[in-house]
Amino acid sequence: MPLVHHTRCPICEGADLQDHLTITDHSISQETFATCKCGDCGLVMTQDVPSIDSIGKYYEGDAYISHSDSQEGLVNKIYHRARRIMLSKKHQLVRDYNSNGKHLDYGAGTGYFVKYLIDQGLDADGIEIDSDARAYAQQQHKINLVSPGALFATAVDETYDTISMWHVLEHIHDLDQLITKLRSLLTPQGTLLVAVPNHTSTDGQKYGAKWAGYDVPRHLWHFSPATMRRLMAKHDLEVMGMKSMFFDPYYNSMLSERYQGHGMALLRGSVSGLANTVASLASVEQASSIIYIIKKQ
Repeated sequence: MPLVHHTRCPICEGADLQDHLTITDHSISQETFATCKCGDCGLVMTQDVPSIDSIGKYYEGDAYISHSDSQEGLVNKIYHRARRIMLSKKHQLVRDYNSNGKHLDYGAGTGYFVKYLIDQGLDADGIEIDSDARAYAQQQHKINLVSPGALFATAVDETYDTISMWHVLEHIHDLDQLITKLRSLLTPQGTLLVAVPNHTSTDGQKYGAKWAGYDVPRHLWHFSPATMRRLMAKHDLEVMGMKSMFFDPYYNSMLSERYQGHGMALLRGSVSGLANTVASLASVEQASSIIYIIKKQ
């Protein structure tokens, strides 16, 4: 299997890559993966990950529920209930920056958010790499999601007032290529909304290698507010604000407690999630997952 071994940081091009944590893929393969940290800018990256053409098997399984509609198990049920609530919250955030323009959801999964936006009267498109997810969106929601290949293969005249990526950027092999493309699709006053886990959060620090937000090898990059600002600045983009994702500390903590083998993972995770929520109220930079509000410089 072709593997990607990093010798330089994709943000700052630094070659001082230091050993970080060895993390187990608890969701699907049970394999372990090393991570390294850039000694110059602090970006953490998963080392020796499968290439874009071979990583697909690490997404195959109902345990990886962001692209699944499995309702089996309590954590899955909680996930799907939270997703329904978050659809409304995400829609309101988009509306804060897009009253009646066009929206693009990159990494649309099975299309729930695109469908929700359309139902709320917004002109919305979706991009999704997984062919099964696209087929599900067509069958279940009657919407046509486009593959990333089609986006990059042809010149796109369309521009968007808002573009969202909900827990997508950490999965992208070529960060520079994607961010350059998305920037070109934004209107001059457009807004890019990027949600990613924050490994420097209170729960990320508490659980260490057992923190569910690492989710190796699917998560190739592990961002902090500092590294996200630096990555965006590299592309003449600026982080204008940050918001915490309300349910993520609870979900991440519940899974992390399970990974540690603790009993009563639901209860323990709820307590830990509440602690992170309180910490993020004092400083959003402590949030388990952060939505970055980004504009062109």
